[in-house]
Amino acid sequence: MSTLQTYENFSDDVLDTNKWFILEIPVGEGESRRYEEPHARVIIKDGVLEVDIARFETFHDQVQMFDSGKQAYFSTKSLPLPIQGEATFSVDMAVTNHGGNPDDVRDAFASFNVVDLASGAVFDAVATSRRLYALHERLQVPGVGAEDVFTHIVEAPLVGLSTEPGQFHECTITFDRADRRVRWYIDGIRVYTLDNPKVSPNEVQIGFGIFTLHPLRNGKSTALRGQGMQSRWRNFRYTI
Repeated sequence: MSTLQTYENFSDDVLDTNKWFILEIPVGEGESRRYEEPHARVIIKDGVLEVDIARFETFHDQVQMFDSGKQAYFSTKSLPLPIQGEATFSVDMAVTNHGGNPDDVRDAFASFNVVDLASGAVFDAVATSRRLYALHERLQVPGVGAEDVFTHIVEAPLVGLSTEPGQFHECTITFDRADRRVRWYIDGIRVYTLDNPKVSPNEVQIGFGIFTLHPLRNGKSTALRGQGMQSRWRNFRYTI
């Protein structure tokens, strides 16, 4: 029988590095891209982790995924997806935009990530101050060709969900390997179903972060527009 388990409830006032790491990816010889804003304010209090970035500063002119990621944390532990039955991953998340356009997800969004970093498969719940989405993408990691890279963001405008700055929502992503199906839920309401994903991971890591999604143009980043974001996360949990 599946039982609900807590991965992180932020009971301490410092980030547990046995559970989380800031994403860092090699760029070249002796170089790496660390997904961390230099002036991000990170506070843990009363079981909530808050990341507050008044104004984004990091960017990359050549690689889209390096440009988009502003602050990103992933679990040190990989969690298996059962061959039979469902695996469910959840968190409570609240978002406030600083500047920019909260109706344009490309300006800034916060995320709850469920990922297979080896294959580049990403299954996220994402939000702005005004909008709630499901995101599915394939990153260009080693072994993944440019023709297989994509980012799809889906909104379910008729299901009755709405949000305000700083409002917490329960974000849940479920996997059923036997049926080859992934489902996204926000506050218990299904917002997207993906059948037969091209990549069906055997195990995943969970994570959270803040991102932009403006495309590179003519070899230059277009992500920095004077905007920033605050997001809060609490109660990372899963059932396998």
